[in-house]
Amino acid sequence: MISASEQRRLRAVGERIRFARESKGWTQEMASAETGLSVSSLSAWENGQYEPSSRCYLVLQEKLSRPISWFRAEELWEGGNGSSGADPGSLDS
Repeated sequence: MISASEQRRLRAVGERIRFARESKGWTQEMASAETGLSVSSLSAWENGQYEPSSRCYLVLQEKLSRPISWFRAEELWEGGNGSSGADPGSLDS
């Protein structure tokens, strides 16, 4: 079982993936076609079920035009409790 803080982090990652995808105007099906990643994986990530692999992060970075560190919400977790409550779009880099 994963900790509550890890669950929050995974949800934050998922929110950012969803935000970046929707910012492109893509459905999950369209994102799948553009990235080569499965709809089921995109859905699971967006719902905070698990984290993308390093390879998948590279694909997301390239196709959704966001750095990996942005997807990973690293600034929310560095030395903090990760509960910023910030809108994913407000933390654009």
